[in-house]
Amino acid sequence: MKQNLIDDKAIFIDGTKVEANANRYTFVLKKNIHNHESKMNKDSKALYRELIKNKIIPEIKEDHDNELTKEEINLIGSHLDKEIEDLNQQINNEACTRIRKAIRLKRTKIKKIRKTN
Repeated sequence: MKQNLIDDKAIFIDGTKVEANANRYTFVLKKNIHNHESKMNKDSKALYRELIKNKIIPEIKEDHDNELTKEEINLIGSHLDKEIEDLNQQINNEACTRIRKAIRLKRTKIKKIRKTN
């Protein structure tokens, strides 16, 4: 500091310092984000196909085959919410404990799917 090599604004009271190569790993992070995004898109498409196959949600007319849009994902989420509400009504109206347990199990699976959506 005495030789004016370090700016006064670069030294902090808590002992931290500004490193010369602070953004050294940005290219790795960018590549990582890109890989995770493509994996997430694949997973969302697979989940969408599974939900349609199990007849949990109705099929959405797709204009493309690449990836789901934000609107389509929101639509899937609203269908899942509606399905959860329907299952809640069935649980409340059912008297048999075995059937209620089966419905709760189905609801739990859908809630897990909804959480990932």
